[in-house]
Amino acid sequence: MKKRMEIKRVLIIAVAIIVLGTAVYLLFFTGRSKAKVSTNYQISELKTGDLTQSITGTGTIWPEGTVSIVAPFDFKILSVEVEAGQQIKAGDTIAKLDLDALDTEIMKLKEEISAIDDTIVKVKEKESSTETIKAPVSGRIKQIFAQTGDNVKSIISDNDAILVISTDGKMNVTIETSAVEEGDNVNVEVDGKTYSGVVANVSNGRAMITITDNGTAVGATATIYNGDGDKLGSGTLSINQPLKVTADAGTVSKIYVSENSRVYKGTSLLYLKNLPTSEEYETQIRNRLEKQNLLIAVQKMRESGKFTSEYNGIVNSISINDGMQVAANGEILSLYTGDVNTLTVSVDELDIKNVEKGQNAKITVDAIEDKTYNAKVQSISQVGEVNNGVTTYNVSLKVEGDEQLRIGMNATAEIIVEERKDVLLLPLEALQSTQGEQYVWLYTGTLPKDSGADPGKRTVVKTGLSNASYVEITDGLNSDDKVVIVRTKTTNTNRQQDKMMAPGMDMGNPPQMQGNFPQDKPKPDGTPLGGKPQRQGRD
Repeated sequence: MKKRMEIKRVLIIAVAIIVLGTAVYLLFFTGRSKAKVSTNYQISELKTGDLTQSITGTGTIWPEGTVSIVAPFDFKILSVEVEAGQQIKAGDTIAKLDLDALDTEIMKLKEEISAIDDTIVKVKEKESSTETIKAPVSGRIKQIFAQTGDNVKSIISDNDAILVISTDGKMNVTIETSAVEEGDNVNVEVDGKTYSGVVANVSNGRAMITITDNGTAVGATATIYNGDGDKLGSGTLSINQPLKVTADAGTVSKIYVSENSRVYKGTSLLYLKNLPTSEEYETQIRNRLEKQNLLIAVQKMRESGKFTSEYNGIVNSISINDGMQVAANGEILSLYTGDVNTLTVSVDELDIKNVEKGQNAKITVDAIEDKTYNAKVQSISQVGEVNNGVTTYNVSLKVEGDEQLRIGMNATAEIIVEERKDVLLLPLEALQSTQGEQYVWLYTGTLPKDSGADPGKRTVVKTGLSNASYVEITDGLNSDDKVVIVRTKTTNTNRQQDKMMAPGMDMGNPPQMQGNFPQDKPKPDGTPLGGKPQRQGRD
């Protein structure tokens, strides 16, 4: 009995193994289908046209600038007549005002103006429009630059002085000689007259000689002789110790002295008229003008009972409310101004080197269909922002807007970084690459029946600029050439997969394109912002 039970157990295990093996066979062998590969050829012509490379970014439309409107003086708000987001024009009412408070302000301004007038009278009484310039020291007048009627500021601008006084009674001349010593007496000849001179200083082969300032002119030529009558040298006379006389402003009315005349401290030299008023007087005049203009503004506002805008724009924020007392220079509201809108977009660090100020851009707005706006790059930030390991730089664009374009709208900018005119264009999917060499299949007139055969003549090319659809051909093809685009399709019973690839393509090494390509950086929705186009022939 026990033996029969063991035989029965063995039979059950054997049957289970057979059933399991059958299931595995059916699942992994009979359920699989053989992959089927089909090849499709497309003949494409080259064309000549323009090629544009661009960088794309997204942002929000904002106005070019803002202005803060403040209260010019103290007043009280009765009611606010605008709200945030409202578009207003110059002259529109911002708020209605309390008239009693305006009456108080008018009275206060009149009292302030009256007090300023009293101060102006007092300052004016102390002031004079004329002045006598007197000698600050005794000496001899050696140079006079002024003439009657001259403007003092002009004279000083040209000569650094109105006149010059010799303060020690001496002129000097320097010559190159080593034949004298300090203290030696020499003879100095000036304009045919001989004067006694003294060697005042000898240094490095140069000697300075002094003579009287009486009768000798500045700039005259002086010739020096020793006691034996030997000529030692010659030079130009200068004032030994000059003092420049100046003045702040005015017109020269009279000149009391002449060149070479002797003067003493306190001697009248010049008489000036048309002197400007003092800074104190000018300050009081300016204060009065400001108060007077403010009084006129308050009186006009009192007549209308309204505070109005000076600008066109859109209300950004409001700082006042009904019944509020506003102090002078207190903010009333902030206003978006300017007819030009701006758009700031983020550009990847790999692309920012291609962006320059002044480049053109095309702007599309999510809320406005089938419309494109022109823009220009206005500024490029020098400081990057890092987010998730990626560095981007803000680029600001000026947008030529219209009434449809509104603040806060989401927009996409396509910044044109490079353009090519009338170049030879090849469909990008026709370009193949292997081991760093780029080539195409040149159409020879027939296509192969065997998918393993070359679909045309393998032709090496050189490329330039490219975008997502076309690449510029700089060498290797002509405009009348045709190329073969090869597409393969792999099909089985479980799934179907379409591929575009060419015979001989190295699947382990993606094609390397020549020229400048934008980088694949995703938008928030996942689509590329711009950069290297998606290569054909890869999954």
